[in-house]
Amino acid sequence: MSKTIDQRSRIFAIYAENLDLLHKSGLLNGLKLEFDQTYICPLCTRQFSSKDLDTALKNHLTLEDAPPKSLGGTANILTCKECNNIAGYKIDAHLQAGLRALDARKFLPGSEAKVKFIRGEEIVQGSIKVEGDGTIKAINSYKNNHAVKLDNYIKNISPKAGKNLLRIEFVKPNSNDRRLQVGLLKTAYLLAFEKFGYAFILDSIYDPVREQIENPDADIYPMQFWFTGPYTADQIGVHIVKNNGIECFMSFFSLNTSITRIFSAILPLKKNPILQIVAGFHAYLALNTGEAEFLRLNNPAGYLSNLDAIKELYKITEELRSRDQ
Repeated sequence: MSKTIDQRSRIFAIYAENLDLLHKSGLLNGLKLEFDQTYICPLCTRQFSSKDLDTALKNHLTLEDAPPKSLGGTANILTCKECNNIAGYKIDAHLQAGLRALDARKFLPGSEAKVKFIRGEEIVQGSIKVEGDGTIKAINSYKNNHAVKLDNYIKNISPKAGKNLLRIEFVKPNSNDRRLQVGLLKTAYLLAFEKFGYAFILDSIYDPVREQIENPDADIYPMQFWFTGPYTADQIGVHIVKNNGIECFMSFFSLNTSITRIFSAILPLKKNPILQIVAGFHAYLALNTGEAEFLRLNNPAGYLSNLDAIKELYKITEELRSRDQ
């Protein structure tokens, strides 16, 4: 058995057992499982059996990196191939490109950006690369330029030629701001699934999250749901905001490019419209001098296979949900 097949089989077993435990404990609200061992894709919520680990199948179960591997994530969950492929090019690529473009505009060591070098009416394509020691290099290649134009540019830019004033114009990155933000939502949601399994994500309150991920250009989930630092590494995880009126899950995670950035993102806990929760959270931050009160969810037993830990978590969330709306 290859390492990848073994890894997918192991992950399948963990979450299939979590689903079975919840089902036998009556915590799935009557959801009928289609197979003896069932895995539900957290993005499309279709049900799969162990047979769907077979890569010869059109829509088999695939490793899913959360966050994306290119940003420092690891594969600890599965999604179906259709969801993985669509989310990859519609969302993850924009998240990576947008953050790397931000690195480049700040000239962070290790960053590189596509630019246009403009001298008078001469325009050539190239890139600006910042080395680890901070040295900045301007790079041109014949691959991306007309050979004669590039030769003339190099000749005229020589210190001996004089008139060397250059204008550098950053090429707009292949990144859509909304899709970048949906990438943050997808990461937060999948990390919540990784930690809690099926305890919450099958609830209808997460339908807007899934719909937004499936339709990244649509206006479904309020884009003010995320925040960035200053946070510290010990805050990383999925926790509960306990303050009255803004009860929610909040996922903290790091994304690594030339630097490490830590983001936080609001996920639903109550059945209130998510726009109301997000707006309430921003209003709280604007009107209060204190910080949001977090309940750190770090039971040593974990929340996948330990029924006592799962029931404790349900009790906490039900108490918060029962507060006056």
